[in-house]
Amino acid sequence: MNYFSHYYFFQTENPYTTVGSILPDIARFSEGKKKLWIPQNSEIILNQIQKGCDLHYAADHYFHQSVFFIEAEIFIKNLFQKNEIEHAKIRKWFLVHILIEIMIDRVLIKKHPKILDTFYADFNAVDLKFILMYLEKCERKGLEKFADFFQKFVDSKFMFSYTTEEGVLASLDRILQKTKQEKMPKNYVEKLMAVFPEIENYIEKHIAVLSLQLRT
Repeated sequence: MNYFSHYYFFQTENPYTTVGSILPDIARFSEGKKKLWIPQNSEIILNQIQKGCDLHYAADHYFHQSVFFIEAEIFIKNLFQKNEIEHAKIRKWFLVHILIEIMIDRVLIKKHPKILDTFYADFNAVDLKFILMYLEKCERKGLEKFADFFQKFVDSKFMFSYTTEEGVLASLDRILQKTKQEKMPKNYVEKLMAVFPEIENYIEKHIAVLSLQLRT
């Protein structure tokens, strides 16, 4: 799942646990590939962050094996095939995967914009030094770079752009280029935009089932 989905489904009253539930995704901007984990610590806040990380991993494990994700993947791949949305230097399976996650965020944010406000409020409420302390104990490097990213992530509030099609496309392009794939060419974007409403309607129609499954 993407940033907002983790928050929407698993937000808690503790901002450190809430930020922890997003941290495995944004920790990619530090150096190191190990799963985020530390043993029980005398510093309570670090344990709260770990609780959030555990929630994140459990949710992702369930989500990627869920009927919702598998059927959404099939639905979108069929749309791509039917509309000849192909590019030799864009991995279709990867784009479909990311598109599902961003579209879930888009649908949820459009329905619950005030919850996105609380998302950013929770990020502003935490002391970054505890996040950095936690990552250091996880043997992550490049923490100065991560600290810069963290602040930009909070200040930019870029997820509000998910309510526009241009914002979704810009995020897809950023992810493609970070994974050394090509930016989507104009004809590819035009075909993708043509099926955009069908994808969003599908996600919106089925998201209640996903919500029920994740919360039980």
